[in-house]
Amino acid sequence: MHGMSFQTLIVASQNRPTKSLARFLQRSLHIPHRREIPPKEKWPERLFYPFLFIAENHALTAFACEHTAAHFPSRDFFLIVLDAHLDIFTPPENPQTLHRGNFLRYLLTRKIVTEETLLVAPLEDPLPALKEGLRGFGEGVYYLSWDIDFGFPQYAFFPATQHLSFSTLGEIFHLLGSHLHKKNRYLVGMDIVEINGASLRYPEKVAFEITTLLQHLHPQKIPITPLPLSLIATL
Repeated sequence: MHGMSFQTLIVASQNRPTKSLARFLQRSLHIPHRREIPPKEKWPERLFYPFLFIAENHALTAFACEHTAAHFPSRDFFLIVLDAHLDIFTPPENPQTLHRGNFLRYLLTRKIVTEETLLVAPLEDPLPALKEGLRGFGEGVYYLSWDIDFGFPQYAFFPATQHLSFSTLGEIFHLLGSHLHKKNRYLVGMDIVEINGASLRYPEKVAFEITTLLQHLHPQKIPITPLPLSLIATL
């Protein structure tokens, strides 16, 4: 796993098993830097890119994407979401509140992503949909958001009833890696979210499974230059 080049692990959880999972991931992926975001704390002002973000709430993806897209203003920003549920719904009683069920609407409303730069993989027959959607994604910076219910529902807060085999997950990540391996495509951020720490009886085993899948992303193509958010980043 020494080829992995995530530079910062960001953890937004106070749950002990989830933090144990993050620690095992940092070790297996050889991530040199670690940042923790306590409750109500802001997104870190300075980061080493690319980062891997571990969180319980998918709403935090909105803040990660908002800051990351702003950090690379001269590049097209593409968001790929692996999620068993389409998180675009707004509760009628409070449509302005950002929560795990409407973070995509938040990003679309603020034009951080558009219908042309957002790809949500369906749980049913995901490979053909991903292949078709990726045809419209070209050069630029990429963010990958993975809700753990997509493939590992046993570790999710809201588990899906449909399961994907581990081999199918491997094909999905291999497809994503092949796409990102092409010229001038940079995976600058990724998250794994909606992790129910109470279900993580064996965090080291889960970390091994996740690491096995992330090997397909060809991360040696990711630039490792530290890029402070206070400056205009270029690739």
